[in-house]
Amino acid sequence: MQLMTRPCLSYQRVASVGCLCLFVNGCRSEAGAPDGKGRAAGAAQATPSVSVSPTSAPAMATREPAVNAAPAVAVSANAAAQDGECAGPLPLGSPLPHFEQRKLNSRKEGYYRFELAYPVFQEAREKVAQKINRQLLERLTAIQKRFLKEAEATNGAPDPDNARWYEGKCDVAFYSPSFASVGCETMEGPGAHPNLDKFAINFEICPDVRRLTLADLCRELPECRKKIIELINQDFRTGKKKETGIQFRDGPGAEKVGAPDMEHPVVTLREFGITPVGLRLFLFDELPHVLQAFAIVDIPAAKVRPVLRDDVARRIWGP
Repeated sequence: MQLMTRPCLSYQRVASVGCLCLFVNGCRSEAGAPDGKGRAAGAAQATPSVSVSPTSAPAMATREPAVNAAPAVAVSANAAAQDGECAGPLPLGSPLPHFEQRKLNSRKEGYYRFELAYPVFQEAREKVAQKINRQLLERLTAIQKRFLKEAEATNGAPDPDNARWYEGKCDVAFYSPSFASVGCETMEGPGAHPNLDKFAINFEICPDVRRLTLADLCRELPECRKKIIELINQDFRTGKKKETGIQFRDGPGAEKVGAPDMEHPVVTLREFGITPVGLRLFLFDELPHVLQAFAIVDIPAAKVRPVLRDDVARRIWGP
């Protein structure tokens, strides 16, 4: 992606502003390409280096013992729906439950390795835990399959110095009796500057378990997108971000017509997470590589709630 030509902007200075955090202590310096095109993902904590035993062939969806495991916290039964209604949010500041960590692991010596740790939900509501674990694993396994397909397509002799690799960690970033958000951070190489990325996978877990999309949160999706992009642009008119000169625009598919507008990129809003105080938007696909430090935008719930479904917003953030 080519950088826009604004004489007033020093990309080196802007890119060195610092890294932004996902939901807790994870920081980011660079980003990868979109999912299916070499994209890496992002986590709530700094990406660990996960060591595995070498194998001579790929092991799809291998589940190994817990990584840095602590006893999983089972959510108590009183967190379940009461009298057929789904419970609201936990008190602000409540600690996140710590669930057991497992990992997906694939390795072919001299060619590639894949290591991705993820949480395994354990609750008093056994069926809920089973469904969320299955759906989370399906999403992460799709990332693994994409990586292996690309890695296996590489011909030639083994090259340990340039072998492809992918490692990362996902963890619980937001939790309530009705909703959960899993934040991820990964790195993908080879190269002196590996691709880094962050994203979130959101679930509604009451009355049933399902992946949560922006359309599920919004009253009317077009109006909702317009408001969110307006708030993102307000954020980009403050502080160091205003030096980029970037203002996002709506219009799915517009990026395919003519030359891309670097100062007014089309925002997809595909990647978002739920936080205790609002929504977190991930704009890694829309920004030039040197501006990835600005790719996370937090929107307070109070500013976006007028365009969200009141019943959903109330169960996430309360009255």
